[in-house]
Amino acid sequence: MRDIHLVPVSYFPSENLEFPMVANLQTITPNQLFYVRNHFEYPTIDMNTWYLSIEELVDQPIKFTYADLKNMHKVTLSATLECAGNKRSLFERKAQGNQFKLGAISNAIWGGVRLKDVLDQAGVSPSATEIVFEGLDYGHRNDMDGQVFFKRSLPVAKALHPDTLLAYEMNGEPLSDKHGFPIRLIVPGWYAVASVKWLHRIRVVDQPFKGPFQSIDYVILKKANDYKHAQPLSPVLINSTIASPTEEEELAVGTNVVQGYAWAGEHSVTKVEISTDGGTLWTEANILDPDVPYSWRRWSFAWDAQKPGQYTIMSKATNDHGEVQPLKAEWNVKGYQNNAIHAVNVHVTAPNLVNSSNNILQETKQQGVFELLTLEIAKQLLEVAEQKARQMGLAFDIAIVDAGANLVAFHRMDYARIAGIEISKGKAWTSVAMQMPTANLAQSALPGGQHYGVNTTNQGRVTILGGGIPLVHEGMTVGGIGVAGGTMEQDMEVANAAVQAFAAVVGMK
Repeated sequence: MRDIHLVPVSYFPSENLEFPMVANLQTITPNQLFYVRNHFEYPTIDMNTWYLSIEELVDQPIKFTYADLKNMHKVTLSATLECAGNKRSLFERKAQGNQFKLGAISNAIWGGVRLKDVLDQAGVSPSATEIVFEGLDYGHRNDMDGQVFFKRSLPVAKALHPDTLLAYEMNGEPLSDKHGFPIRLIVPGWYAVASVKWLHRIRVVDQPFKGPFQSIDYVILKKANDYKHAQPLSPVLINSTIASPTEEEELAVGTNVVQGYAWAGEHSVTKVEISTDGGTLWTEANILDPDVPYSWRRWSFAWDAQKPGQYTIMSKATNDHGEVQPLKAEWNVKGYQNNAIHAVNVHVTAPNLVNSSNNILQETKQQGVFELLTLEIAKQLLEVAEQKARQMGLAFDIAIVDAGANLVAFHRMDYARIAGIEISKGKAWTSVAMQMPTANLAQSALPGGQHYGVNTTNQGRVTILGGGIPLVHEGMTVGGIGVAGGTMEQDMEVANAAVQAFAAVVGMK
């Protein structure tokens, strides 16, 4: 079953899913939201026969069972994995490959054994120059005959680095099938193609490895098919992303919070700067997370938007070597390593019903029967729902409307991207809650006919489908709360918390 939380990029010939890039999630990405990058179909693995072998230029070839590895000294390491094709679609000139936007990146705590400890048991020959890692995922390539297994190599020095791991855990849980069970390689600070999944064979060699995923794919080409001048991927470059606000979002005049992530691979992020005028003036943002090696850091910037208009917000990160994101990344045929300064265009408008209590109260009084759901009460319900969401460790979009289909309060985590349809990004939620008729809202539907959110009519009634519940007082529907972002059960749990709060405030019957 496809995970509705992740953003589809492709399903054929392999499944590739993006992390829904939002600023308000935890520093550690929940397993169910961790991005997915594959080259072939998921392999089927029989744990009764699986083992990990160390072969070729070693003193003693050796095979490890899953139990053998788990009985060795365990280490944990926080590391951000980024696909080399992350942000490929943001190149001005189209590049080859899956058109990833911002979400081919995630961060987790990996648990396992040091690769060095395993290699030391086999005894690496002094003549060795590279270590080749072979996964159990295989398939066909258009440029080769027969079946091809996914293989990559590392220099011996990087393989023996104490932070290079054979991981069997991800955020304290066993690796899932999608993320490389039973064992995957974790090469922190390098693009994630190096972190081979479904690992089953390690070969120690004294010649450069020339497999297709080493010498054809995942190389930097300035001209098509110019492999004579191909360059290998570098370690992860300094980079940052604006997670909120999003492209073309409408913001209100006043203070708006700009949030995002910054990362620097093997180095440390030391500074993030924000421009709200297209790059003329830069102001330093507040970095929210401590400096943890190999892990991204969240940042936040309070922007006082004083005048309506169109603005370009930009983020620029600097690492501890003084390296700064370029205005434009160097284009290459395969679209790798896009670390250009990230920019989003937003529209600042005059205060509206989202943040103006006077407008909301005036609107509800005009409706006559809707006076119970004031802005003050809606804010209380929203606070309860947000608290419940935090307790669950998840992020949700939450909207509260009155029975006249007026948006009273709104909490946007820019999170709920249902079946690839963005149904709750400020502008979308506002137009749905305030203007769209029932038939139009029904288009934001999950496969199978389930609906998330607030479904309104123009006759002073509110019907809630899916992750939402009406607010009823003395037999009359006075509003509703809609929630999107988790499973149906999780959405309903958050919505129910707000409904109970409403009952306590006004007395629901």
